[in-house]
Amino acid sequence: QVALKAGKKAPAKADRAPEATPIASLRGSSRIVFWGAASALALLVAGGAWYLSARENNAPSAAPAEPAAAPTQTAPATPAYDPNTPFGTPVEEPFTDAAPGAEAGAPETGLPASTTPAGAREPVVAGPLAPRSVSLEQAAQSGNIVAQYELALQQISAGRREEGAALLRQAANRGLAMAQYRLAKLYERGEGVPADLTQARQWTERAAAAGNRRAMHDLGVYFARGEGAPLDEAAAFRWFRQAAELGVADSQYNLGVLYQQGRGVGASAAEAMFWFLVAARQGDEDAAARAQTLDPQLQPIQVEQARARAEAFRPRAASAQANGEFGARTWATPQPPARPRA
Repeated sequence: QVALKAGKKAPAKADRAPEATPIASLRGSSRIVFWGAASALALLVAGGAWYLSARENNAPSAAPAEPAAAPTQTAPATPAYDPNTPFGTPVEEPFTDAAPGAEAGAPETGLPASTTPAGAREPVVAGPLAPRSVSLEQAAQSGNIVAQYELALQQISAGRREEGAALLRQAANRGLAMAQYRLAKLYERGEGVPADLTQARQWTERAAAAGNRRAMHDLGVYFARGEGAPLDEAAAFRWFRQAAELGVADSQYNLGVLYQQGRGVGASAAEAMFWFLVAARQGDEDAAARAQTLDPQLQPIQVEQARARAEAFRPRAASAQANGEFGARTWATPQPPARPRA
């Protein structure tokens, strides 16, 4: 009999955690408004003092008169100030050189009537802050399931196997297929946990059901060998078939073996050749040799059909996350510090 391919045992490697990036301080709109208002207030006070002094010096001389009671002075109206003016923008002089009452209807108060500045400004609204870059440990502590998985692999790789296995179990219990598959490998090898093929098979089955194609293949091996589960070649065929359709070359080879020997499925040399040829297209030399041995058993038209089907075969798309493609992570690609808005 032709031995089934079990596939290579995937080592539990961890991506190297990037160093934490210093977090740059960001300027918010509240600080800009506060500093701008302080500058405007200082200019207003200075301008008011200058104006009152100029009026006193330029007043025409008159004969001394009897002192009269000082009239009650009314505080000058503060000119409108736009609090949204960016810090550093020059503030317009609130007083003019026009004579009091020059404008029609202007009150004789010694100060010009306040006017609305031309061109009202749109309020400055602070945009969303850039996401902060965090360390892998911080992301895991905050409950990020992918960070827990990657930190667990890092700990296992560093020799902290029990600690890593415990963290890996957390992510596995929360449903991350890759964590379930890696935990199964730990039980299979007895790394950080007691060796237990039954536990290994159960976690492999959970990962396979969640869409991990490598777990599908390994589960087929468990059933084909009767390890951690009763011998069930029909179940092995079903799991090999799912993994083969998702592009796993070892499962494609094993399907060829099962079809060739009639194990878990009806024997068919044509189907065996087809799956051997599919695996051979991925560089499996053993599969290519097996396909050649089947030539004498088939009609030329069957061989042509098998080759045409193999050429046209395209694997189905697998779940990205279930197979370890997690996309961008803040601890892997820190965001640059945001620039202050003008």
